[in-house]
This record gives sequence, structure tokens and C-alpha cells, in this order.
Amino acid sequence: MDITTSGGPFTRAFRVTFTAPPADIERWLQQSPGTLDVHATSPSTGIRHFQIEPGEGAEWAEVTVDDTKHRVDIYVYWS
Repeated sequence: MDITTSGGPFTRAFRVTFTAPPADIERWLQQSPGTLDVHATSPSTGIRHFQIEPGEGAEWAEVTVDDTKHRVDIYVYWS
């Protein structure tokens, strides 16, 4: 798992990236309150993108799943 932060005194962004077996990713997506009721878009083959409802004052939150690399990327920012 890789976690990076960026931003300054008035903005903050977090990116979390991890790889996992496909079954674990699917279980995580099905159990996560952020992705549970959201329909994914597919900007390209093997990529699923979930724009999720941000919480805790965040302005943007998204999850991207690369099914070919078994990789999940979570991005959230506050402004």
C-alpha cells in the first residue's frame, strides 16, 4: 500500500494505492459504503471509475480500479 499527501495550508489531498487479488477487490467494493451504491464508469478497457460522495468535509472523492493490474487508486481532496 502506498499513501501520499499533497497540498498546502488551505488544501489537502490524499492518494492511496494498493494491489490485491481480484476477489478481495470485489469484496472491498461491495462492502465499502462509498462504492456500494455507485455505478462505475469505464473510461477505458479494464478500468472502472467510481465517483463517490465525499465525506468529512472533503470536496472530491473517487476510486479507480485497474482490473488488468489488480490495482486500486483512491483520491480525496479538501479545499
